[in-house]
Amino acid sequence: TQMTGAFTLGLFCADIFGIPVGHWVDRHGGRAVMTLGAVIASGLLLAWSYVETLWGFYGLWIAIGFAQSMFLGNVTASVVAANVRDYRRGLTIVAILSGLSSIVVVPLSSFVVSYYGWRTGLGVLASLLLLGPALLYAILLRGTLGSRTAEFARRNLALAEGRLPSAAIGPSPLASALRRPAFWLLAVACSVHWFVITGLLVHFLPMMQERNVAPDIAVAIFAFNGPAAVIGRLALYVVDPTNSER
Repeated sequence: TQMTGAFTLGLFCADIFGIPVGHWVDRHGGRAVMTLGAVIASGLLLAWSYVETLWGFYGLWIAIGFAQSMFLGNVTASVVAANVRDYRRGLTIVAILSGLSSIVVVPLSSFVVSYYGWRTGLGVLASLLLLGPALLYAILLRGTLGSRTAEFARRNLALAEGRLPSAAIGPSPLASALRRPAFWLLAVACSVHWFVITGLLVHFLPMMQERNVAPDIAVAIFAFNGPAAVIGRLALYVVDPTNSER
């Protein structure tokens, strides 16, 4: 209960922090914030390996939620959509790679924890995060823009030249979306979907343990979640390649 409570708190903080992070990424691009987020997350995983108290554990997960909002999920999709010409293909590739990652990360984590302990396991994951995503973001995202970078650059130039009225910012994409019933239907559907998926993933291994399923088999089943999602996305891409980002 204490562990899942901390995880839930981290997810909540990631969603809240995601609002100002998204605001920044839309205007300035994702390289700086994503690189910094990965570096912070690496340090937090290492700090987790030294936690001794429950309050320290909860405080750490609040910080992890902040780091998650800076470089996972929505931020990645936003950067791809704003900088890749064929953004549907780009989002599909990102989804495939992220789905396949569970084949490596889950068994590797289980192996290290089984033989060297969970504290060492966290140190290994921290190193992988620093040498992998953080380094790649710093190198590969150079020159990337936010979805509204050019719009705000024109406005700032107009401010400097004293001609603001002719360069006012257009309506917010969020404000436009909020007026559409389809947005609210999708929001409710996605919320229910993630409620079920998150609950299942968080409690999967304890449920397998309660049913006396061997740890190696439980980890293998859990690791297949990512490849199964990849298979589903590939099937969707084959059926309807013009809407593969769904």
